[in-house]
Amino acid sequence: MKRSLVLVLIAAAAVVTSSGSAMPSSGGTSPVAVLKAEAVYLNASNWRPYYGLMGPRFHAKCTYSTFVARNSAVRQLFERASIKMISSRVQGSRAYLTYETIAPPVKPFVTRGDLFVKIGGRWYDELDPVTTCS
Repeated sequence: MKRSLVLVLIAAAAVVTSSGSAMPSSGGTSPVAVLKAEAVYLNASNWRPYYGLMGPRFHAKCTYSTFVARNSAVRQLFERASIKMISSRVQGSRAYLTYETIAPPVKPFVTRGDLFVKIGGRWYDELDPVTTCS
């Protein structure tokens, strides 16, 4: 159970969390670019731009302070996270990514169907069973 929780948190963090309408949103040029940027920001503990990659439903469920606290704790569990893309499927303004997260010393794991949404020409990681705030 504990290992499962750690894997979910790393996946969510390597890809996730947060809130506040005062926080700027940057989005990305493609769903894959957003995902890869999330890993870069996670590795650097650079929470503001990471939070800016999250979608509006995610922000509505998660405060920035919760995002920072959660990801700071998760970041201490591994040396460095990287993403290996497996597939992406775009349907209009929604994209579903499948990828492998490599974050030693945690065993690599695959995430399937991570939802990204396109808003105003930019892509964001959105609240879904993969990207949560709990």
